Amino acid sequence: MNTLRVISLSVAAFALLWVGDVSQTIAMESPDDIQQAPETINHIADIRLHSPQELNVILSRADKLLSDGEFVVGDSSPVVFLLHGEEARALFKSDYNEHKAMVDLAAKLSAFNVVDIRVCETWMRKNKLSSDQLQPFVKTVSYAPAEEKRLIKEEQYRYF
Repeated sequence: MNTLRVISLSVAAFALLWVGDVSQTIAMESPDDIQQAPETINHIADIRLHSPQELNVILSRADKLLSDGEFVVGDSSPVVFLLHGEEARALFKSDYNEHKAMVDLAAKLSAFNVVDIRVCETWMRKNKLSSDQLQPFVKTVSYAPAEEKRLIKEEQYRYF
């Protein structure tokens, strides 16, 4: 019985010493000692000319960030592209041959979650187009200008 009591007391003493050591270490850390995770900045593509050429330039810029390691897959949030003009036509299946290189780049960047491409449903209706004609990686949004305002105002997106 004495041996059991000595072992129990030894274990209890060790536990107290260990807990005291841990609490002292925690107490010594100040908020300045703890590294903050970098703030995630959300971006939205700034599309002004609404041309396939402009879309290609912005996609190429995103691709360069990926190649240069400035965009980290899994750590960075994708750049949102809200398309509601002639640039969107390049992402319809019927125009693939004409814009093959750009569509392939957009597909690659979408697969790596570097970009999130969305086409305006209102613009599609006005142009007698439907979402089933889009490339499979392209999403839709009901009204792109309103979504752009919402992302900037409510979710603090910045222009890319």
